[in-house]
Amino acid sequence: MSGRRVKWEENEKLQLKRLFRSHPIKPVSYLQNLFNEGKPKHHHRSYNAVKSRVRPLKKEWHQRWLEETSEWTYRSASEEGIVSTAPTSSPTSLFDNKYAWSARYGDLHLTPSLVEE
Repeated sequence: MSGRRVKWEENEKLQLKRLFRSHPIKPVSYLQNLFNEGKPKHHHRSYNAVKSRVRPLKKEWHQRWLEETSEWTYRSASEEGIVSTAPTSSPTSLFDNKYAWSARYGDLHLTPSLVEE
């Protein structure tokens, strides 16, 4: 039988979680080196052991990131408050000289003079 340790102690789980939160984008090998640093050889964890512990943490981190950035996903012009000054507007009418577009956010104002330039 291998000399590898199977069971993770609570303080080891917490240490790995803290390392991951400090370096969420770093590869598993980097986290493994940080985790094993300063420990005796018989307390080292293998790459696969660290990877299996980091995988759920990455999944949770990614889900949280998606939730936080969901506000910034693409929305249609009507949802964002972009309105046309003409009643029959379409995306192609943006470049038509008779129309001027303005957006509620970001101070975006396109007038015919700006489109011509």
